[in-house]
This record gives sequence, structure tokens and C-alpha cells, in this order.
Amino acid sequence: MLTRSVEDLIDENDAKGNRLLFLWDEVPYMLASIRDRQNEKTAMEVLDFLRALRQTHSGLRMVITGSIGLHHVLSSLRDKNYGNSPVNDMAAMMCRR
Repeated sequence: MLTRSVEDLIDENDAKGNRLLFLWDEVPYMLASIRDRQNEKTAMEVLDFLRALRQTHSGLRMVITGSIGLHHVLSSLRDKNYGNSPVNDMAAMMCRR
């Protein structure tokens, strides 16, 4: 359902010469919750799915934010043999207060 929704939005924006920007807050927290409540495999699948969307649709941009840091969740998944690089196509930025 998410794939079709994104494709529809991209098609609509491409026709207007615009790109789709997907702003998603607290992704690391969501992934940690999925990992803890379901399993690591499901969290890995979510990461892989989001990367596949970015790679498939050049008109899609994502800003993923979170207070706990995505690198913490990725480290815990790599400890469970997650070998993919789900964000190596994105620029990392860190904000300090």
C-alpha cells in the first residue's frame, strides 16, 4: 500500500515538475520498537523497503530524523547479522544542542 501511495504522489508531482519530500520523525525509535516488539528481521525489512523506494523513484527524497540516533539501531541490527547498508545513499547530519 505504501509503494502504491508513493508512486501515485510521485506521478502527480512529476507532472508538475516537483519532487516528493518524505519527512519522517523518530524513525530510529520506530525501528527499535519494531525490533523489540516483533523481531530484528522485520526492522531490517522496513529499512530495506525504504531504501528500495529511494532507489526506485528518483523523484523521492527522504529526511529521516530521530532523537536516539539511527546509528544505535543499525549497530544492534548488525549484531544480528544485518549486512545491508540501508542509508548509504543518504547524507548524515547530526545536530547538537
